[in-house]
Amino acid sequence: MGSGKPDHHLRPMPHIIFWQNILSPHMSSWVRALAAVHGVRVTVVVQRKMSAAREAMGWCVPHFGHAVVITCSDPKELGDLIPDAGDDAVHVVGSMRGGLLTRRALCELTRRRARIGVISEGADGGGWRGVVRRCIYRRDRARFATSIDFLAAMGSYGVDWFAEAGYPAQKLYPFAYTTETPPPGAVAPAGRGPTALIYVGSFLPTKGPDILLRALGHLQELDWVLTMIGGGPLKEDCRRIAHKEGLSGRVRFIELLKNQKAILEIGRSDLLVLPSRHDGWGAVVNEALMQGVPVICSDRCGARDLLQEPWRGEVFRAGSATSLRETLRHWIPVKRTGPLTNRIRDWSRAIEGESFASYFLSILDCVYSNAPRPTPPWLRAAQELSAGHFSPSSPESASNRGVW
Repeated sequence: MGSGKPDHHLRPMPHIIFWQNILSPHMSSWVRALAAVHGVRVTVVVQRKMSAAREAMGWCVPHFGHAVVITCSDPKELGDLIPDAGDDAVHVVGSMRGGLLTRRALCELTRRRARIGVISEGADGGGWRGVVRRCIYRRDRARFATSIDFLAAMGSYGVDWFAEAGYPAQKLYPFAYTTETPPPGAVAPAGRGPTALIYVGSFLPTKGPDILLRALGHLQELDWVLTMIGGGPLKEDCRRIAHKEGLSGRVRFIELLKNQKAILEIGRSDLLVLPSRHDGWGAVVNEALMQGVPVICSDRCGARDLLQEPWRGEVFRAGSATSLRETLRHWIPVKRTGPLTNRIRDWSRAIEGESFASYFLSILDCVYSNAPRPTPPWLRAAQELSAGHFSPSSPESASNRGVW
């Protein structure tokens, strides 16, 4: 209708190009599943395979299966890659405010009137910086919204952020980060002894590890121990808080671990706590749930959407040690049992890569072929489990609907 874009009817064999700054382990499982679907071509263009900062956090270069991976170290050269994708390709840009490659890709794709989708977290709207961010995102909306066909935002938290920035509701789809399915041996309830709490993440103010320690300082009458894994500028402050609160003998600090070792530590725990003041998603929540470990996170964490049934965990008010303390008071006496582990694990099939590949194809069906608006897999799983017939979607079955 006057947009100048090609006809938005996808051919049965689409070419999907992801533009990312690095190869993210929070996308690899579902993009790999997508690339395994018969007839679907997937290309991933990155500026570098992994950044030094992420390597320092214990990240490894993930496996993307049959997807073609292209490294474009000079973003000025990305214009040569776009025509090779074809006019009917769907370009999916990682983040509205990402690095140099993704930003240049979004600008160039907009100029060429390509088919564009975006996958992005919401931003932190707190304080004066939040006011500035709202202005920046509204400016981006004025510049790009008419060119973007869909925006897959991280959870309802991200959808709310982009809706407030003025993006049309029909273009917004709740999405999520994914993590790799853990090996069966990683699932092991902690057993007897104190309730094993765990925090895994950077020691940064936004992650709120200090809030967790202050909350636990008023729960010394309960039987618990805490393991805190990670590094960052707030770590020494957290050691001092633990000492001041009289918790030194109950809190174990561990330096950065490779992801698989951190996952093993999570699997030995009774409860994971992510006390973020702000977190666009919080993939460690996925890693815990996929091992059957319940989670407590804040209401400013995108992954709060995964805790909508109380048997998987609970959400507390961000920034409030009092709110977190009362939540912990309820959960610390709840030891993780085999039945609870199995129940959470069964549900977590909904957040595996295959489910999200199917959901992504359903989004493309909706956007480009007028198919019904799809239900996010974590919500569909809750509906189907309550009805007693949950079965995770197959991306192959999704590809057989409509033009797929």
